[in-house]
Amino acid sequence: MKKFLSNINVIKCVFVAVAVLAFIAFVPLEVLPQAAGEAPVLPSCNKPLPEGYAQSVQPNVLLLLDTSGSMMYLSGSDTSTYGDGSKPYYGEYTGYYYDGGSWEYGTTTGWQRYFGKDVDPTNNDSSTAFNYHPNLVYIDDADLTGISQGYRDEYFAKSGSQYLYPNDSRMYKLKLVLWEILNDPGLVSGLRMGLATYYQQRNVTPKVPSIGVYYQWPPTDRGQNQALSWEGSSNWNRALLRRLFRSTDEPGSIEEITKWVDGIEASDNPELRAHGATPLAASIYGADRYQTNKEPYYGDARRFFLMSGAINAWCQQNWLIVLTDGADTQTWPYNTSPVTAVKNLYDEHTKTSWPSFYDKKAQPVRTMVIG
Repeated sequence: MKKFLSNINVIKCVFVAVAVLAFIAFVPLEVLPQAAGEAPVLPSCNKPLPEGYAQSVQPNVLLLLDTSGSMMYLSGSDTSTYGDGSKPYYGEYTGYYYDGGSWEYGTTTGWQRYFGKDVDPTNNDSSTAFNYHPNLVYIDDADLTGISQGYRDEYFAKSGSQYLYPNDSRMYKLKLVLWEILNDPGLVSGLRMGLATYYQQRNVTPKVPSIGVYYQWPPTDRGQNQALSWEGSSNWNRALLRRLFRSTDEPGSIEEITKWVDGIEASDNPELRAHGATPLAASIYGADRYQTNKEPYYGDARRFFLMSGAINAWCQQNWLIVLTDGADTQTWPYNTSPVTAVKNLYDEHTKTSWPSFYDKKAQPVRTMVIG
């Protein structure tokens, strides 16, 4: 855990840097006090500015999160934990189930367990900061229903008499870090934040995927594959927009993002799952051939910044923050490296298709990558 969570201060610094640079950008030099007798030259964002003042425009910050199957792995190796340390789900699902002495395929009702297993004993002190997600510390007795005593002792760590959620997967740590940051008003207030991930399709009734790295229970390579509400693919070279830019100061705005990382899945509360490939470069720049103009919106970060209502002033700062666990697995058909994709996204502001306001080009998209 330390290997990833040592980056929590780095991630916080990213958000602080975005906010500071944005505020600096919102005080154009022309509106600062000038020598006596000189009339200030006032720039215009959306409307004329009173003399000596600047109009603040909240910066756009798009989070692009890695939802590939390898996010179930340990931070320091490609060893799967077979889960992401989140709460189980009870309800209808489609997949194989045991019925009267034989395995059947269809829709039934039962538990889908996304725990995975605890592997690293060095980070199981629940009193240590950043070891555990606030919603995912002690496993409720109800969520242990149907799990034998042997499995409980084998796959879960304990604190006293209570079992702890497995906290070793990359996805658990991603959710933990984002939860801590998004619930800190000092870091996220005054931003227009959007959320994107690698592309996944929604299963209204959770379904066992046909391919990929699986969530399994018990959490071994011989466990039963668990059904997912969001399923990835090795053939989807694009990103999925989960939430368009919206001010973090609006009521309910932060909650629209934190619900994806709260560790709880329900019919009205979706949860990020680790399944599918890693189309890193294409998700940043290049997947235009796959874009859509209706929900669900998918394509690349360039497309999301060009959507109606995204950029609304020439002085507005635009940021892409990518949180990923590593190498791009989907280079075809673009054959573009992530570094080139970032440069192409930045250079997009030089094209005629980039928004302009009062004959001024909107600001380019600057990218920060955290791995």
